[in-house]
Amino acid sequence: MSQQKMLHSPKLTFIVAALALITVSGACSPRPTQTSTPTPSLTPSPWPTLTRTPTPTITPTPTPLPPLSLQGRLIVASGFEIYELTSDSVTQWNFSCGGISPNKRYCLGVTGSGGAESTVLHDLTTGETRTLFFGGLSCLSWATDSTRFSYSVSLYNVRVYDLSTGTDELVYAAPREVYNVNGQQTFYFGHVTCGTWIGVDRLVFQRFVGPMPARITIPNVPELAENTTTLALLGETISLVDSPRRLIVIDVSDDESYILMRGQEHGEADSLYVTRSFSDFEGLNLRRVPASLPVCDYCKGCPSCGIMGFVPNSNEFNLVNKADDGETHIYFVDSETLEVRLGPAVPFPSDGRLLWVGDPKAGIVAFIDDSATWPQCCDVVIMDLSTGQKTTLFDAIEFQDPFLLAWLP
Repeated sequence: MSQQKMLHSPKLTFIVAALALITVSGACSPRPTQTSTPTPSLTPSPWPTLTRTPTPTITPTPTPLPPLSLQGRLIVASGFEIYELTSDSVTQWNFSCGGISPNKRYCLGVTGSGGAESTVLHDLTTGETRTLFFGGLSCLSWATDSTRFSYSVSLYNVRVYDLSTGTDELVYAAPREVYNVNGQQTFYFGHVTCGTWIGVDRLVFQRFVGPMPARITIPNVPELAENTTTLALLGETISLVDSPRRLIVIDVSDDESYILMRGQEHGEADSLYVTRSFSDFEGLNLRRVPASLPVCDYCKGCPSCGIMGFVPNSNEFNLVNKADDGETHIYFVDSETLEVRLGPAVPFPSDGRLLWVGDPKAGIVAFIDDSATWPQCCDVVIMDLSTGQKTTLFDAIEFQDPFLLAWLP
């Protein structure tokens, strides 16, 4: 077949036309643009915040301490009666008690009234009571060996009674004069105070000294007040020594080596002194308890309020008053160095006094408490100073102005 014939072949022409059509179609008709739909962003749902509930702390309920039990006996004065309290009983005696003997065996008291008084001696060991005098006495005070006691009759004299011999001796009688006033006789006395023993043979009291008035014109005038402190030395003879200043004895240590005294001069109501035992005022060396130590703010001027006195069988003495923390504390003061030691907090007792129960090392005290009964009277309470635990022994509402006299074995 010739070349010209091949070029004009109908089959070949169709193929060429088809290829041209494909080429033209591919160049003139662009493909449509495809916009891709973005994949949605999935925000994860947040997990809920879990708050952890703490496991509750279980505080065990403390086992309550058993009530304190009174070891021995407490002697409480109330009005014209005294009470002996034990852990499970109360014994009452119908006489007033003027003081417990240092050996804790005897109580001096007065019974009766209306001119029929008697002075009695009650034996706290046997329970026996015997009459010593017909007539009421005042200012009963024991010698340190418990064999003698001093007393006064109407505060015009000082006498001493010896239990072993049954004898009575005059120590001092205040001066007195008889005056004629408007045709009547009037007695005018010097005055004495109650005595306090500082040894087996030494007694301190205050008395009036000086000349009596030349005359008086008014009947029933007051007595002349005491104006000096006197030491009575009770040997085979009695001698009296006057001090240049007025002092009262608060307490004496059990071994009689130290004496706690309070000033009675003007402005000395809160002055507390300690001195070694003395037999004359020449050697008296008064050392003042530090002024920074509060002495009974509760009752300014009271002779012994807030003063517990000497610790049994020790030369330390105790005071009770508020400390810098606002709480009431026991203070311990060394008689030799005057070093002050702050003790535990305690309630302030109604009568301003705490009483050691048994050995002070055990830390048990007794006191009168009116915090739960005011304005009525009070409770008799014992307290463990180491734990602060308190136990009410007896509801003392029926008592009249109770006062703790002594603890006895």
